[in-house]
Amino acid sequence: MAETASNEDQFDVAVSFAGEDRSYVLQVVDQLRGKMKIFYDEDYKTEAWGRNGVEYFTDVFMNRSRYVIMFISQHYAEKMWTNVERRAALSKAVSQHGPYILPVRLDDTELEGLLPTTIYLDARVEGLDKLVKAIQQKVTTTANVALAKSVLDGRVPTTREGVNALIEERPDSWEYLLYAALLKQNLDKLEGQYQDFIIGYSERNQQHVGRDNLIEFVRSNLESIATIVRNFDVVLNPKVQERAFGKPGAPGDVDRIVHLATRFVSVYRDFMDWAANIRGATVGFGPIAETLQLLSLAAEQPISECRRFVNTLVAEVNSAQERASVGEKVNITMKVKLELDSDLMDLMQEKMIIAITGTQS
Repeated sequence: MAETASNEDQFDVAVSFAGEDRSYVLQVVDQLRGKMKIFYDEDYKTEAWGRNGVEYFTDVFMNRSRYVIMFISQHYAEKMWTNVERRAALSKAVSQHGPYILPVRLDDTELEGLLPTTIYLDARVEGLDKLVKAIQQKVTTTANVALAKSVLDGRVPTTREGVNALIEERPDSWEYLLYAALLKQNLDKLEGQYQDFIIGYSERNQQHVGRDNLIEFVRSNLESIATIVRNFDVVLNPKVQERAFGKPGAPGDVDRIVHLATRFVSVYRDFMDWAANIRGATVGFGPIAETLQLLSLAAEQPISECRRFVNTLVAEVNSAQERASVGEKVNITMKVKLELDSDLMDLMQEKMIIAITGTQS
């Protein structure tokens, strides 16, 4: 059984060749060094030192390489170690979708195990420079395909690289994938501020609230949160959304989608800043503190609703492809309902009266 290689280098290509052909193969390797990760036995003598050679080379040529380049010659067909490498590579090629072994002819030797229909490159015809260029092109092309598949799998990207690939490729429903990705990634960046809101933490500011300015302070902050809600309504206005996402059958606009996502997140942050500003005020005595605490909780529903919207959107977009594949009609909903808790506001009013008059109504 081959040794596991989870903690060892993974290679773009591993070169398999007979010792008699080393001088030519080394010319190829020298031109590829620095352009890709390549296994050349002389470079890994220390790593292999003391290990079971059959297990080590089987591992390299079956588990640790994206491609195996076989330099086929009369010498290659006769050597024990090249047979170990060849069998390992052939074993991997059986289960590999797409090419794994890249054969290069150095002479006309037929190699057991390779199908006669396998397409070769002939080093005698190609020449050194063209062969090196072909290897680079093969590795680079498949790397780009692998990257596209890894980040564009029909689900919401979780990285900046995924977002960039999404904008570049623009697959079906890319508009919603992009919007959901931007919202989720930017909300995650504000998670620390959200946790502060949840535990009621805020840094002290220069505001002082007592009996004489409590009513004005509450009124001013209620006007401020109403303005934040109105700004949010603008972001989710159906006409604004249509200009960003496009009419049915029409493509969306990247810049407008990015702008809408930015504004959504800025309003979400505004709610938390609003609550922190209230909690950071210095207060005179108990009932005033209770009044301001209740006032700050007015942001709880809008903040929770923003988070619910983003998480629901991500879940809907992530499952859209699968649902569509079984014939289900997919409809991405983008509705948010922000409201101030009327019971909370009534309780806050009662506490404010107590704070001002010193008596319970």
